[in-house]
Amino acid sequence: MSSPAAPEPCIEVNHENKVCARCTSAAGTLRCSRCKVTSYCSQDCQKEHWKSGGHKKQCVVNPLASKLADPESPPLPTFRAYTAEEATTLSHYFVIEAGHCKRKPSCKRDAALQLIHGVGDTPFCVEEDSETGKLTSVSEESSAGMGWTEAAHVNVDGFGIEDSVIFRCLFQPSDKDVETFGETAAEENNVAYAFVNGDVCRGRYVVIKVIKGEERERPRESENELEDERPPLATETLVPFPVTELADIFLWRTTVGPLYGCSSSRMHRENMRRREMAEYVKLHKQNLMEI
Repeated sequence: MSSPAAPEPCIEVNHENKVCARCTSAAGTLRCSRCKVTSYCSQDCQKEHWKSGGHKKQCVVNPLASKLADPESPPLPTFRAYTAEEATTLSHYFVIEAGHCKRKPSCKRDAALQLIHGVGDTPFCVEEDSETGKLTSVSEESSAGMGWTEAAHVNVDGFGIEDSVIFRCLFQPSDKDVETFGETAAEENNVAYAFVNGDVCRGRYVVIKVIKGEERERPRESENELEDERPPLATETLVPFPVTELADIFLWRTTVGPLYGCSSSRMHRENMRRREMAEYVKLHKQNLMEI
């Protein structure tokens, strides 16, 4: 059974809980009318960001939106429908093991779901990093159980720092990855390759979903430590999510890239923000030199 081609996943086009591109206050619903991705808290911030914050130079319409609306563009593929169990069963984390499916998949969605394994509701595999306050580490007990000696951790590509919801990927490179990429194996891999039934990237991944909260005070390491030497710790809460959300994200990204030659809306937004930040730093350095 197949279902119609799914629209871009909600989390890819989500505009909730954004911060103002200029002042980092809560952005609300105000967005640039041209690119429709950069958020602001007020019209004053929007005008200032356009004139001197770098947005005028970086603002571009999301090319994916026009391609999706173009009747001449190739249609998105259809996939089998999710089962009721897949759509409703939640897990605190999922293990993705790249490789060959146990049975012949009926479509890419079916293949992805065969490679994603939910591992219960107990978040025993995740520990808080004492330096950053982020949920990024794999416990020694879990590492031993999964056959891991070490694991790198990265945010899934395209999930920006302004988002309150983050998917974080804990990655164990395979021997072939290390042989191909060397010590930077984890950095060079794209987690989406975990869905490739081939020999390119065959490492294992743990994907978790966290909600960012208010920052909290970092404990003092000594009585002589100054206040400004203790940057605040981020507050993160591990939350359960369905396998369907994870499958939709990676299927979308591995589909729209080759099909339309452009990134997802979230990656488009994140790339624009990074360019704007680089432009801001450049302008800031010039101003400092003039003083």
